[in-house]
Amino acid sequence: MFHDNLQHNENHEPHIGLILSFFQLFKKLQDELNDVPDRLLTYYYEQILGQSRRKQIPDSVYCYVEIDPEVPELVLPESTRIIAGQNVDGQDILYEITDSVKMVNGIYSRQINPSERFRPFLALGEEQRFLSEDSKTMEEVDIGFAVSSPTLKLKGGNRKVDLSFLGPSFPEFSAYQEEIHQDGMGISQPTLKVRIKNQTVFHPYSFLQFLELEQLKISVEVKQLKNLSLYSNYGPMDQSIPFDLFGPTPKAGSYLMIGNDEIFAKDLDELNVGWTYYGLPAGEDMESYFGGYPYGIRNDSFKVKFQALSDFRFCPLT
Repeated sequence: MFHDNLQHNENHEPHIGLILSFFQLFKKLQDELNDVPDRLLTYYYEQILGQSRRKQIPDSVYCYVEIDPEVPELVLPESTRIIAGQNVDGQDILYEITDSVKMVNGIYSRQINPSERFRPFLALGEEQRFLSEDSKTMEEVDIGFAVSSPTLKLKGGNRKVDLSFLGPSFPEFSAYQEEIHQDGMGISQPTLKVRIKNQTVFHPYSFLQFLELEQLKISVEVKQLKNLSLYSNYGPMDQSIPFDLFGPTPKAGSYLMIGNDEIFAKDLDELNVGWTYYGLPAGEDMESYFGGYPYGIRNDSFKVKFQALSDFRFCPLT
């Protein structure tokens, strides 16, 4: 009511009219002032540090489709949009097909050129298990699935991915590279590939063919990860040798910045940071070590606060 009275009442005193005019003019300046922190951070990261914003990469999924048995074939043109549920705001989640897809009901066949010399072959294939590599007439087909996620980026430490078979000497889990893996997946994240073993008496596919994967949850646990990037008020820190945790002359506001693309690219449930004091006499703690000082120093006298970098600003952790 007060706002409507100010905006629509034409019987204001002259000084009130001046105040209202000032408010309208100041609002334009206020919008610019509120934008100063964002412009300052943009200038610092882009002009001073020389960093550039990464281009947005759309999410991608693999889609399994079954067509009506009465339809002989179905063609989905490029850029066809598929609804994949709704987000928390009730808006449709849409995925767009990158290439045209043709789906066919029935059996695929191979056309034989009559002009070529015909060589007899077994129409339904033959057992390959007991043949030598030179005698095999067919190639084994890999049946399985692959899961790709940044959660699987595990370069070091004692790693656990639901199965406890990864030790600190196990090769790192790095990103999928087409020139190395050559599976034609078109992805860039670390990938876990699950395949059926073909060399068995009873092929597992006969038992697993009706198994449907409805939901998948990936959880990993890493301990004693040490390949970190450390920075303090004085610049980068060399963690291969003992160093001053908060610089040679720590004071209120001194900081230690920890960086690692493996850790902070994940949705963390728990993060523990630990260190070992160098030169602290055996059997002593901080209270006994500083016992000769007249300051009443105890083990809980030294306190630190943790903050996380998000959207170009450090936010306190609760």
